[in-house]
Amino acid sequence: MSANTSISLTSITGLKVVVNSYGARISSIKIPLNNNEEFEVHEHYEDFEIYKTTRKYSGATVGPYANRIKGGNFLLGCHQYQLDQNEFPNSLHSGSAGLHARNWEVVSQSSFEIVFKTKLNHLEDGLPGNRTFISSYKLIEDDINIEWKVITDQTTVANLTNHAYFNLGRSTHLGSHFFMINANGYLPLNEEKLPTGKISELNEYYNLNNFQRLGTRVFDNNFVLSQPNIDDLSAAAYCPETDITLEVYTDQPGIQFYTGNKKYFCFETQHFPDSPNISSFPSTLIQELKPYQHKCIYRFNY
Repeated sequence: MSANTSISLTSITGLKVVVNSYGARISSIKIPLNNNEEFEVHEHYEDFEIYKTTRKYSGATVGPYANRIKGGNFLLGCHQYQLDQNEFPNSLHSGSAGLHARNWEVVSQSSFEIVFKTKLNHLEDGLPGNRTFISSYKLIEDDINIEWKVITDQTTVANLTNHAYFNLGRSTHLGSHFFMINANGYLPLNEEKLPTGKISELNEYYNLNNFQRLGTRVFDNNFVLSQPNIDDLSAAAYCPETDITLEVYTDQPGIQFYTGNKKYFCFETQHFPDSPNISSFPSTLIQELKPYQHKCIYRFNY
């Protein structure tokens, strides 16, 4: 596939999602409100070049290692591997060779489901292994079901996520949104936004186990989930202005909660940042006979 391709998916309830082969990304999510309005809840641009330049992670499949790796390197066995230090001196979302910047192949598609695939050769992105990546989106009523799989021919690391940017309201500011995360801790960060290696208990600022109005708070932290199970609620957001709720379900140990620009928020289901360098964190190693698999559900109520 030479040019990036946009594909529209529609569920039986009228949920409409536009995905694109460039970055296997979401570029639009429209909710069918009661007045027949199709309400956009995802960051969206008509000019697709914006996704390739200034908003390159928006809605994208991010990996092979999402989030940050200290120094852009880690030791695996007796070998040290070096990634692009695109947030110098660290690596963010695997740098310029990341999955967000690849034009994925469309393997199969229907009106409500699509499967993308792409491949990376050994050390092409700095990581070991010849790897095949599969990212799929399936609409079931008001759910967006996302699944990832990574197949490798040797031991490597993998940590994928979707970097959807949401705003459930009509305002360009998130202050009136309410958020909850079913967590039992969070990862404190140093001045480079890298985890210190500790897991901190939830204090008043970070305790979102019950819905909290965002107000003036700003988050860019990975929360340690209490029940990382695809059948259990991991996080949610609610906008009283539109009465839209987003629920998040995942089988991963963490969620990166981001409200940095106060216009859009992210619930990135994933393993912890810099896990290859922090042995106390859940392992992100995968092997030929133990491929990577990850599920996430974005569920809308309105």
